[in-house]
Amino acid sequence: MKNQRGSALPIIILLLVAFGGAIVFGISSYFSYANYGATAENQLETKRDDNKNVMANFSTSVKEVAQTARMSMDAQTKLIEMANKARYGDEGSKATMQFFQEQNPTADVSLYNKLAQLIESERTRFENSQREMLDIRRSYKTALDKPYSGFWLRLAGYPKLNLKDFDIVINDYTDKAFTTKRAEAIDLSK
Repeated sequence: MKNQRGSALPIIILLLVAFGGAIVFGISSYFSYANYGATAENQLETKRDDNKNVMANFSTSVKEVAQTARMSMDAQTKLIEMANKARYGDEGSKATMQFFQEQNPTADVSLYNKLAQLIESERTRFENSQREMLDIRRSYKTALDKPYSGFWLRLAGYPKLNLKDFDIVINDYTDKAFTTKRAEAIDLSK
């Protein structure tokens, strides 16, 4: 009888170590994926807020530069009007060509060029920010869709967020093209 106990003891110890190892592995996996789920969802929310910040900065900057351009144009127009009145009186010279021969007015287009550059750079910045959010969502969704990681994430209660809340911002043209499955030429006359 002593011989049977002696030979069963190593097996029992081995089973207890294996069982303990499985428990430790399971707990470790649970916390690892629970931490990943929390991190991914926080990254998604933060990136969405950053996208809002980028878009707000973009729209504000464009409005301010456009307003500056409009103010500059108004100031140039008033300056030309004042110069004409000072030179020719309230009635004017009645000789339009005389004015153009004396002083060729030039419009300062540097603000318009600045506005075009600002729009291009800010659109690129917003596009990159949206791509980053899509990449975070893709990684998280992939982990949710995989059997092992998905099991642990769901066990930890993830996803807690609706991933559709992290769709990108698009324009009407794109939305219509993807709805109708047709991309028409962009009408630049509007």
